[in-house]
Amino acid sequence: MQDYVDQIKFEVRISILDIIALAISLVFVFIYMWTDNWMLNNVIAIAFSVHAIEMLFLGNFQVGMLLLSLLFFYDIFFVFGTDIMLTVAKGIKAPIKILFPTKYKEDGTREFNLLGLGDIVLPGVFIALALRFDVLKSLDKNWVDEMIASDKAIQVHQKMVLLGNNVTKKYFLTCLLGYVMAISLTIAIMVIFDHGQPALLYLVPGVLLAVILTSFFNGEFNTMWEHSEDKYLGATADEDKDGEKSEEKKETSETPVKETKQD
Repeated sequence: MQDYVDQIKFEVRISILDIIALAISLVFVFIYMWTDNWMLNNVIAIAFSVHAIEMLFLGNFQVGMLLLSLLFFYDIFFVFGTDIMLTVAKGIKAPIKILFPTKYKEDGTREFNLLGLGDIVLPGVFIALALRFDVLKSLDKNWVDEMIASDKAIQVHQKMVLLGNNVTKKYFLTCLLGYVMAISLTIAIMVIFDHGQPALLYLVPGVLLAVILTSFFNGEFNTMWEHSEDKYLGATADEDKDGEKSEEKKETSETPVKETKQD
């Protein structure tokens, strides 16, 4: 049991900025809980969305397209087929949605249209994949492997930052444009028909067609379709395995050997 406990290691780094950010966020949360203000709801919800997009990861376009395609039908069913999603979204008072004020009711309360955070995060993760694709396809994988093998991973990071600032982000920009056009259409139809809409019905075709058409236009469909970020992580994984093996060998070599005496 003690050996298992010794293997569990935690590394926590807290800076002054982390403490300041925590204090500011707590103020926002307490004011929101006290007032239930829709603007504070949106601020917190947007912060959740940005953090989720940073944390979630898609390694290739095939998985991303399959995931969004399944969610496309899921969203349509639960909005048009049942009233579960709208009931839950309107009934829960928490920053799990973006609120858009529309009009006042007869009792003086305000009426809102809403956009679920899933309609931001899920396409957002796919858009982030398109941005990384713009950068990674400009990198030479062999050079990346050599740098990591030579313990110069910091140079790879610096190169990616440089490319991120200077490379033409055509997949990211077209994908983002497709999202903006689709979400604008969603809001327009929601206002015109005064009924909740399955946002992914418009967002999924918007972002998927943007990437597919861009790849066809640039003659890179096969490159896009076969793109996988795992190959860029493979060298690091191999390095970690080699490091573990070398440590095991070192421990084995340092283990004292008992000499046996033969009569």
